[in-house]
Amino acid sequence: FLVMNSFLRIPQIARWRITEINKLNKFIIQSRVLHQEHNDTNKGCDLVVPFCLDKYQAGEYFEKWQKRRWLAPSGLWNLSKPESDLRAVFLPFFAFQATLRVTRTGEVNGKNPGTTDQWSSIPSHMFPSTVEHKYTQESPSMQVYGSYKYPRELAFAAHPGAAIKEGVPTRSLENTLQASQVDPLSMSVEVAWRLALRALHEEEVKQYSQELQRDFPDLEALRNLQVHIEVMDRSYNTVLCPAFIFKYGYRISTVSHGEHSGKRMVEMFTAAVGGVNPTVVAPLHVSTTKAQVLTAATCSLVAVTVCGLHEAVSKGVIPGGPLLPWDPVLFLVEGMFLTGIFTLTAGMMARAWETTHRQEEEKQRTELDDARTLQWASAYNSGGTAAWVEEEFLRLREEQDWDRWEHQEKDQWKESHQAEWAEQILEQQIQRRLDAHEWMEEQQKLIRNLEEQAQRASAKDAKYGADRRSAQAHSTKSHQPSPVDHLGYYQVLGLKAKIGDVSDGEVKTAFREMALKVHPDRHKHKECEVENQKATDQFAKLQHAYESLKDVEHRNRYHNRSAKRR
Repeated sequence: FLVMNSFLRIPQIARWRITEINKLNKFIIQSRVLHQEHNDTNKGCDLVVPFCLDKYQAGEYFEKWQKRRWLAPSGLWNLSKPESDLRAVFLPFFAFQATLRVTRTGEVNGKNPGTTDQWSSIPSHMFPSTVEHKYTQESPSMQVYGSYKYPRELAFAAHPGAAIKEGVPTRSLENTLQASQVDPLSMSVEVAWRLALRALHEEEVKQYSQELQRDFPDLEALRNLQVHIEVMDRSYNTVLCPAFIFKYGYRISTVSHGEHSGKRMVEMFTAAVGGVNPTVVAPLHVSTTKAQVLTAATCSLVAVTVCGLHEAVSKGVIPGGPLLPWDPVLFLVEGMFLTGIFTLTAGMMARAWETTHRQEEEKQRTELDDARTLQWASAYNSGGTAAWVEEEFLRLREEQDWDRWEHQEKDQWKESHQAEWAEQILEQQIQRRLDAHEWMEEQQKLIRNLEEQAQRASAKDAKYGADRRSAQAHSTKSHQPSPVDHLGYYQVLGLKAKIGDVSDGEVKTAFREMALKVHPDRHKHKECEVENQKATDQFAKLQHAYESLKDVEHRNRYHNRSAKRR
């Protein structure tokens, strides 16, 4: 019966396997071609975009950007200060252009024709599921900073956008390049293309959602919007883009760690202003002086208003009841004392705002990271063994890897560490897809074996009759002893108390909870390979436990093996 049941599901399984294998083959081939295209990371750039701003214009844009907030400090762009350092630099960028075939899927809930009040897939006759999009080098998504010297957010200021068309051959501006600092092209094209694909995916999902809402305004909600990108054609240039990197000091604080611990020193910050488009990337500051002056002025205004009202009521100018007796001198002293306390508090709050703002950003990033972890863990839980080789599951893992690389240590950005980390991520992602490819080939072999078994079973049924096998199966049934957890899989899933008496839903729920607890990404030790390997082995055992107990058929096999061992 099991063989025949598998035979009936073979065409559907085979079509799915072949589709996923084709996707993985294309992705792996593209990765290998990329590696051959740009293996020399010291190669010079093809084009250079000249400066359109000077340092004075860049300073004006920087000050104007700071003044958008009325409590922001002024005069930060002061080149006369000894700690200030302004550099005109050229940052290397990869500028890709590509033709993409985008397959789009999703679910809607609305009252448009072809939909129901319940969640349903988007009908292809309403909205095309496959489209072709062309992206040029002018698209911001196709422009990737090709070095590790500066954080990604800081290098965003140098994005040329449409001004990349103004690029000229590098040799025509050799004198300008010699007078400026040129950041070398140190990123491999493979890493740059992964970052470009990440940005393209976000743009495609956003565009897909906007088109649906525009064409079908009555849709109540959208969910599970997914896009699969297939690269039809791709090329790239390397471009040097101008920017001003400005390091400045702002306020004095006590150093809490390092060789200067305990000393009061000027805090240093780094900002960037684009040399073509006046894009400003800089930290947010709140002026303690402005906050204290505003607080003092507010307290003084309140005190003057109270004194004026009291005097007016006392002289009968304003009708009112009897006032409490008070001493103007004592009131003035108390007012000055409270004003001083409020002013000091305002200054402390202004200094603490920047730290609080950074902590809030880090909290939001951590919550997003946890949500992504839960998302792909849920995908694995719902899809079982086959889920981890699906394109959407692999993409979620890769997006999480690059997001951590980009944001986790941006405040302590170190060029060599970030370069090594990026290459490690790339190798892991390629290996993950190769493993998925090998696993799917093994599944293809398994399917062929099932086909052969089904054909042999059909031939035997035709020769001897179908009743022979059912009678033989009935005669081999015997009393089975109580199941035993011989490999400890129930214990790994936290279901030791329910050995042999557990449902599919309970196994899935237990796996989901344990996966969030023991996943290697949540137990990383940067300097301890033993702990990392231990976490990896523990998660692998959890996966094996789930695969062995995920449904009745697998649990029976597990129990039968334990009975044979006894």
